[in-house]
Amino acid sequence: MRLPAGTTLTELHEIIQVLFEWDSDHLHVFTVDGVHYADPLDKLDDCADADQLSLAVAVPRPGARLTCRYDLGDCWDHTVLLEAGGPAGEPDRPTCIGGRGDAPVEDWPDNGPPSPRPLDLIELDRRLAHHVGRS
Repeated sequence: MRLPAGTTLTELHEIIQVLFEWDSDHLHVFTVDGVHYADPLDKLDDCADADQLSLAVAVPRPGARLTCRYDLGDCWDHTVLLEAGGPAGEPDRPTCIGGRGDAPVEDWPDNGPPSPRPLDLIELDRRLAHHVGRS
């Protein structure tokens, strides 16, 4: 994934929702250097405002990472690692450049797990472009 450095943690949450085809039905918390960030409307204790922290500050150099826990009951844990970066190659919108495996299912129906959804980079990039166009 390539993202603009000014992407906020709130926007990153929205991007993750698009990538995994989730509906944002659950709470989420980002952790950066031991500090927790969440949507202030969720009123989670000891969490700063996720809309006030950009990726440029959260992961300032290659090798820096943050974590995100989505669904505080089922605990979908994600690690975001800055592999490379800098203004010269900064994209103007989120772009999916790779991945592997099936998208995890947000909630299983009562009759068992749904069929796997294979990774389709072209479709993911289309959905990301559409999402950014709505914002």
